[in-house]
Amino acid sequence: MYQRLKELSKDVYPKLVEIRRELHKYPELSNVEYHASEVIKKFLQENDIEFSNLGDSTGVVAIIRGEKEGKTLGIRADIDALPIEEETELEFKSAIKNVMHACGHDLHVATVLGAAYVLKHFREQIIGNVKFVFQPAEECGPGGYNTIYKWGALENPKVDAFVGVHVFHDVPVGQISLKSGVIASAAGGFEIRIKGKGGHGSAPYQTIDPVLIGCRVVEALQSIISREVDSLIPSVLSVTTFHAGRKSNIIPEEAIITGTIRSACSEQVENIFNRIKRTATGIASASDAEAHVEGGLGIFAVVNDKEITEKFASSATNILGNENVIWTDRYSLGSDDFAYYAKEVPSIYFKLGVRNESIGAVYPNHNPKFTADENSLEVGTNVISAFALDFLKN
Repeated sequence: MYQRLKELSKDVYPKLVEIRRELHKYPELSNVEYHASEVIKKFLQENDIEFSNLGDSTGVVAIIRGEKEGKTLGIRADIDALPIEEETELEFKSAIKNVMHACGHDLHVATVLGAAYVLKHFREQIIGNVKFVFQPAEECGPGGYNTIYKWGALENPKVDAFVGVHVFHDVPVGQISLKSGVIASAAGGFEIRIKGKGGHGSAPYQTIDPVLIGCRVVEALQSIISREVDSLIPSVLSVTTFHAGRKSNIIPEEAIITGTIRSACSEQVENIFNRIKRTATGIASASDAEAHVEGGLGIFAVVNDKEITEKFASSATNILGNENVIWTDRYSLGSDDFAYYAKEVPSIYFKLGVRNESIGAVYPNHNPKFTADENSLEVGTNVISAFALDFLKN
């Protein structure tokens, strides 16, 4: 079975590269992935794989129904790109200004389509179903998952377990990385609007300066993680934007500060946000200003099911060899709305290696120079297909 699987994966590999490069050259932001949706549907149609649109969204759901009734395995690929200007020298670099597949979702789509192609040829051996979910808007937090849920992608037939794949620059091509339990952090965000009193830059005593107050707030926020969060729960608070004023001789009325919160614990994200709110409002009040704070928890932590993870590892080892299935104790402080799938059913979210120093594939996800070794497409296709067949064979 595994030998036939590998042969099919190798057969479809050139097409997967073509699809990946097409998506990479014409990336689309969240909820407007119309071209990606058409590319996906065209491949599915050409290979006689049943699919449907997700309502009025750009999402697509495909299904392979086995010869006998049984469990249903879901496999997710996110399809959106990022608002980044690409700085690679690839022949197929983004043709869309300020939009780039810098997180590898083009690779995810091609990999999962590869698995659909392979599994179509094993239909008679599948007991149950395999459902392929091509999800829009992962980069918008739970918005993409909400679309999937709204249009019933997890039902009819109901999904019993899910697989999520994500390419990572720190895992060498040819390998995958696994971890049971928390694999990606919970995430939240905040926006602080400091309302002061504007005036002329030459008479600051007549104003309530939101810039100065904002600077005090930013400095104070830096002590929350080090002084108020359990050091055994890895957490991050980052201020990422600070906007105020438009002219050098005018003290503005308002300053706006935004940032992100990450933690292994979803409850901790809420606790940190509440402390941000108290800190900002207290500092502003002490200077006769006002601070309005919005935000909170946006995405739960991604938690891998222990049993499913071990079964996935077994399938992957049979395909890649024990030396290429890497167990890790580390999880990412990045986040992914795959957390919501994993909250619904037992799931496995694994890291697919794309690093290859010889071709310059060393830059991290979300970097304008992010690139990947495309041999990862065959690796990902193989391990996902192998797990699906093992999971549904009895």
